[in-house]
Amino acid sequence: MKKAIAALDSQEDLPFEVYDQVVAEPTEQSVRDAIGWARKHDFSHFLAVGGGSVIDTAKAANLFSTYQDADLMDFVNAPVGKGMPIAKILSPLIASTYLLIFAFLHLELTVCS
Repeated sequence: MKKAIAALDSQEDLPFEVYDQVVAEPTEQSVRDAIGWARKHDFSHFLAVGGGSVIDTAKAANLFSTYQDADLMDFVNAPVGKGMPIAKILSPLIASTYLLIFAFLHLELTVCS
């Protein structure tokens, strides 16, 4: 975690937030907590540093930051959830195995056509 944060800190004009409350084998409540936290910010990118639990939690935070009014069960496959399709473009997710942490980056994204 120290290396990842040091690398982010070394960049000029790269504001970021760290969410370090991801748990191994995330529960519905832990994912809802991460979603709630992410929705309070305007992140342009998500950086998942850790294993599957971190990456999955970051993907959920990313999805529900894009779909602000959606509920967790809206995108869970039927018959458990509604199985709604994902129709919007999500923020880029960068994944890396390191520790249970993910950072939210505020980046300017330039698209060239």
